[in-house]
Amino acid sequence: ILVAGARRVVVVADSSKLGQVSLATFAGCDEVDDLVTDSAADRSTLDALADAGVRVHLVDPRPQRPQVMETAS
Repeated sequence: ILVAGARRVVVVADSSKLGQVSLATFAGCDEVDDLVTDSAADRSTLDALADAGVRVHLVDPRPQRPQVMETAS
């Protein structure tokens, strides 16, 4: 219902999720406008999605600096 009423559907998924078979889905490729994923994604999968009309956006994951929590003395 949410996808059907959306003006734009953006999927954010890391590369380990692409190409996997799942019992639950929320949208078909023909309903997705954009995919944001990491640069480790399989190139042939990305090409197939692009051929289906999905705009693919690759990002390079960068390790985050650990946050230092201050403790009261």
